[in-house]
Amino acid sequence: MSLLRVQPIPYTQRPTASCFAGTARSGTIIVVVEPAEVDEELRDALLTYDAHRFTSHMLLDRVPWLWPDRASYVEWKSELAAGLDVDPYAIVVVGSACTGATLNPNKPLFSRFKETSDVDVAVISSHHFELAWKTLREIGRTSGQIPTRRERQIRQQHRNYLVFDGTIATDWILPNLPFGEQWRAALLAAERRLPNEQHEVKARIYRDLSDLRSYHVHNVEKLRKRLLAESAGADHNLDDGAPLMTDPEPDNESKG
Repeated sequence: MSLLRVQPIPYTQRPTASCFAGTARSGTIIVVVEPAEVDEELRDALLTYDAHRFTSHMLLDRVPWLWPDRASYVEWKSELAAGLDVDPYAIVVVGSACTGATLNPNKPLFSRFKETSDVDVAVISSHHFELAWKTLREIGRTSGQIPTRRERQIRQQHRNYLVFDGTIATDWILPNLPFGEQWRAALLAAERRLPNEQHEVKARIYRDLSDLRSYHVHNVEKLRKRLLAESAGADHNLDDGAPLMTDPEPDNESKG
């Protein structure tokens, strides 16, 4: 008798009447994981694994929550990789689309993935990282114009935190990047191929795999401290180290 593998169903494909959707293919039982179960799974894993193992098991080496199986996930990111001009193994879906709930320590804990959530994609590419960092350094310089407040904020926050951690948030500067149009077209095409087409796909560039892992391990460590402190009824402080990026303020500078 073969072993049966338990596989959660993404919210887009969940049946409404039964806890089990039956056997979709030989040797697999498809199990409906409700949001509360996702929360409990993440909480238990955060308290059971150390930060490095949690990052491996729950973020970097798994089929993301949004996809029904590995084959469809690999196919999706292979198409995206071709559009971004990177290797498919250089693409990892992270965030709540991966786990079913957010692990961002600066947001309400375990906020569930919903129709308005973004699909966050990590792209590991030293080549694109260097090009993007060069663009950030030159914002407002090559044109001879004074950088706007938004441009200054983007550049400063990347200098203070993200570039030091080996990552660049492309959604803020995509129009300015030399590969911006190509990536924008690829990300839009990827949105149309999602299991559910109502989500925006955003990419963040990482210099290498070590930087991707370190970035998430740092945030997982903060979450573990928070959970342990809550369990002990103690105060907790999440301000140790670089914060996750927040959207820049709108540029309301006066004109003329």
